[in-house]
Amino acid sequence: GFTQYEEYHRIDTQEHERLAMQAEIVEKNLTPQLKLSKRVIDSIIDELAAWQAQGDHLRRVNHSLKVINDALIGIRPILVIGPDGQVVAGSDAGMADENFRQNDCFQKAMRLADPQLLHVSAPPGNTAAPGTISLCRRISGFQGGFGGIVMVSLAPAYFSDLLDSIRYARDVHSS
Repeated sequence: GFTQYEEYHRIDTQEHERLAMQAEIVEKNLTPQLKLSKRVIDSIIDELAAWQAQGDHLRRVNHSLKVINDALIGIRPILVIGPDGQVVAGSDAGMADENFRQNDCFQKAMRLADPQLLHVSAPPGNTAAPGTISLCRRISGFQGGFGGIVMVSLAPAYFSDLLDSIRYARDVHSS
């Protein structure tokens, strides 16, 4: 019985160490991804006025968002959503007809007037892939009113690949 207890304790310790290592890997990958997403949102909000001042601005904004999106790993899609919830511009032309008025992230940004707040939510299945984490920030409209949001979604495949890579990694305790 004592030998079985020692074996149980050894395996339990190894599994706790493995879980701690996996959690650290996830944290070290998730934190930079969230910071990058925030920087992307901030830079788009900063550039919106300049983009709108240019001729043919909608085409330019869509192109700029696509270029930004294509350069990033794990972020899909980037959207500018108007105060009515309708997609105004985006990196994915297939989402042009989507309406996000009922989206949790949109609702939070509409209710909470601070344009510096970064809202995080999982969108409903009809607007993005299940499991997607969406981040958005409020766009200040006329006289500080609600002007819509800029939203980025973190692609579930990025996190699935990350989790699969650590779940099936060679056991660090094996020789």
